[in-house]
Amino acid sequence: MDLRDETISILAPGGVISRRLPGYEDRPQQIEMAEAVAEAFCQGEHLVVEAGTGVGKSFAYLIPAILFATEAKEPVVVSTNTISLQEQLIDKDIPFLRETLPLDFTAVLVKGRGNYVCLRRLNMVATSERGLFETRDEVEEFDRILEWSKITSDGSLADLLPNPPESIWSMICSESDNCLSSKCEFFGRCFYYRARGKVLGADIIVVNHHLLLSDYVLRKMNIGVAVLPDYQHLIIDEAHNLESIATAHIGREVTNWRVKRLLDGLYRPPRRSGHPGGVLVRMGAVEHIPLVEEARRSAEIFFDLLSKWLDENETMAIEREGFLPNLLEEPILKLEELLRDLRKRAKDESEEMEITAFIRRCHKLRDDLDDILSLGTEGYVYWVERTGRRFANLSLNAAPITVADELREDFFSNMRTIVATSATLAVNGSFDFFKGRVGLENARELLI
Repeated sequence: MDLRDETISILAPGGVISRRLPGYEDRPQQIEMAEAVAEAFCQGEHLVVEAGTGVGKSFAYLIPAILFATEAKEPVVVSTNTISLQEQLIDKDIPFLRETLPLDFTAVLVKGRGNYVCLRRLNMVATSERGLFETRDEVEEFDRILEWSKITSDGSLADLLPNPPESIWSMICSESDNCLSSKCEFFGRCFYYRARGKVLGADIIVVNHHLLLSDYVLRKMNIGVAVLPDYQHLIIDEAHNLESIATAHIGREVTNWRVKRLLDGLYRPPRRSGHPGGVLVRMGAVEHIPLVEEARRSAEIFFDLLSKWLDENETMAIEREGFLPNLLEEPILKLEELLRDLRKRAKDESEEMEITAFIRRCHKLRDDLDDILSLGTEGYVYWVERTGRRFANLSLNAAPITVADELREDFFSNMRTIVATSATLAVNGSFDFFKGRVGLENARELLI
């Protein structure tokens, strides 16, 4: 029996689903979609499907995906936009199919790296930077995380409720550019790599669109830190959200908070009764602190000018090159050069890795800011935006007018099978608009 026939036999009246599912109803449209998905896997095709609510889309793509993955020994990635759909797949649909289908398969939910605590960074703060916390609430919150890290089996934010403030979590979460991998003294207990190990052998890998696009961008940067294992078969549910999320990940953004986090990571001034912290303090290179403070003053002036340029507007397009002077280029470059010198003095591989991460961040910040202020990329739009009231976030942004070319040529061309589905993809019965916006012009179509 081939994949198409096996899929139909499972979903059809009298099949294993009908015998196990309370209140089973014959759904010809579900079978039609499942048959098309199975055909896409068999032929290595790209398929776009619009199926309304109530069709049973998740079973229609999960069943052929599971059958294909277990037979071909190749993983299938399933990407969704919302947490609610992820939870439905992981907590309801997949467990039911695991109990029902006459085969063994594995499925995992992949979370972004920043969801996991890094035990090395946690230990560093616990032993060297406790003085950074200036209030009793902050100290108690950190102590709560420290105790939780000793008993948690998951090590992710989903297991740490209530979630800690971002200001604390950002100091101790796992980071792709600041990871020693197998050379880390905590590698044997690493929550991120433990979770990653489960992913490597999985048949079905459930992610969200943000993680899917983050993995794509990391692969494109070619720095060896991809989130997902190699794959060539992809199902995109809630595909109508794909374009906006791809635009955000492919574009550039420079914010006042991004600059602040960078500079605070190098040197964090003492607050009230607290103590100073950061890489320079830990390395005993305090004579270089004035360079960080110079950059901090330049950043304050730059973002103040940006705020005045915005005036009372929340968003404004950047229409001419050099609309603001690049006051950050020189001080950030000085820090980058300083860090290259300090790296030679690193006492161990952990310190060297951390400094290298800051070098990359400095370089990327300069590159992003130069591109935005010079309107440097053809086919991009540029704008400034202010969000938040009490703590304003000022951002300079660049994004492609269309992501279709990049997704088609650099991402989708590497996929043998793509199934993009949603309840709302067609416009007046045509998929042309959606397909043209995301680069799936050659995909086969099914409108149910």
